[in-house]
Amino acid sequence: MQGFYLNLIQRFSKITNIPIVVSGGGGNLNHYSTLFLKTDVNAVASSSIFHFTQHTPLDIKNELNKFNFPVRA
Repeated sequence: MQGFYLNLIQRFSKITNIPIVVSGGGGNLNHYSTLFLKTDVNAVASSSIFHFTQHTPLDIKNELNKFNFPVRA
């Protein structure tokens, strides 16, 4: 929950053309917008943020919508 490992994710993005789904690291809403702003990931999976904070999936969706990232309804 300290943030996503952006350097590693960026390295994987450069060596593959398959979709990348990131899991592990999201502890606040800024981590999610930063992930999509600084990498080419296709999706993110989360759980701890929901168990150990007051954030909900809707909070993350709203954060990503601020930057016009597509999210499921």
